[in-house]
Amino acid sequence: MKPKTLLTLSSSVAAGISASAAVQHTVLDAPMTIHVDDDIGINFYLSEGFAEESNSGATTPGEFRLSFWNSESDKARIDSNLFSTNGIRGTNTHAEKLDHGTLISGSDPYQPYAYLRYQASGQFSRGTRGYVGLRFIESGTTYYGWADVAYTRNREIVLYSFAYEDSGAPIYAGTVIPEPKSAALLAALLSGSAILYRRRQKNANG
Repeated sequence: MKPKTLLTLSSSVAAGISASAAVQHTVLDAPMTIHVDDDIGINFYLSEGFAEESNSGATTPGEFRLSFWNSESDKARIDSNLFSTNGIRGTNTHAEKLDHGTLISGSDPYQPYAYLRYQASGQFSRGTRGYVGLRFIESGTTYYGWADVAYTRNREIVLYSFAYEDSGAPIYAGTVIPEPKSAALLAALLSGSAILYRRRQKNANG
């Protein structure tokens, strides 16, 4: 099926300061609502990623799928289908609902598929929106990302946006800024430049 129209934003914060400051962030023109018979793919394999209507399942290392298991509206899930090296953060086949700013890294538990909601269980109750942590491996490098999703009161899945860190560094859910070490380095460099400028100005006036 034809892909939805997307607004793709590539954000490289503090480029040249740190390799861990390259977050690829994709925001949809409008949220994509997934009904019980729909199947939506998220793909990080291409540089910025994409979302599209699809019934073929995941076919590349950076691809995930949002769907309803057996077309049942109370079994909303996200999976990596063909690639067991991909992972969704969570345990016991349930996706963990992450708050904005939660660190997503290699120390987290991942599984090849996870339910947002499975009948009466799961962290995404009806009317709940949150972030899901994602992991995929390509050419020996592990990448971390997130998807902003909701499970509505009408038992639909809504996809708002998604992002991943293309250097393999950890990422914070919902953010497109460098991880703290990169931000600290940038701040230190800017601070050092300011101090150097003040010293030169003082010497010039002295």
